[in-house]
Formats: sequence, structure tokens, C-alpha cells
Amino acid sequence: MGITAVVLLLAFGALFYFQACILRQQATHELSVVGEITARECGAAVDSRMKTRPVRFLIGLKGMPPIASARLELNNRHRLAFSERRVTKPKSKAARLKSGIRTNGDRIILAQR
Repeated sequence: MGITAVVLLLAFGALFYFQACILRQQATHELSVVGEITARECGAAVDSRMKTRPVRFLIGLKGMPPIASARLELNNRHRLAFSERRVTKPKSKAARLKSGIRTNGDRIILAQR
């Protein structure tokens, strides 16, 4: 009975780890899709000099619970718009990625050109 209990605990542990990896992978994919849509919509608005449209778009991201903050910067690092939900954790430092995804603990940071 002891061997069975150990095997079951190991199986549950492996299953839990696998499920956590799948959830992180799905969250990363969803975030990259939202990032691509945001970049496309805000890029068109910046090109056409409609400055309020990106701000409204980023404020709309506050309604998505998984997204803690969003920032729109121009190529010269000038911040055009910023939106942040109030969270209990300390503010995450700015992601200085040129493009791509980085994980930082339980956070996923995406930089989309």
C-alpha cells in the first residue's frame, strides 16, 4: 500500500506540473494574439496621427483580468500611452525587450513591434 501511495503521489505531481506548463503555454499564446492585435490597431492610429485612439484601446485592456499593464511606445522610447490595473504585487519593471516574450516568475512580459 505504501508503494501505491508513493506512485500515486508521483503521478499526481507529474500531472500537476504538466497542467501548469499547458496553462502557461495557453496564456502566452493568448497574450501574443492580444499583443499582435493591439500593435496592429495602435500602429495604424499612430501612423494616422489619431493619438486618442491608442489610449482608448489600452484603457479597454483593463477589462482583461490577465493583463496587469500595457504601454505603447514609439521607436524612440517615447511613451505614448500607458494603462495599469491596480494589483497587490509591486510594479513590474519596464520590459526592455525589442520584441518577443519573456517570463518573470508568474508574469509573462510581451514586447510587440
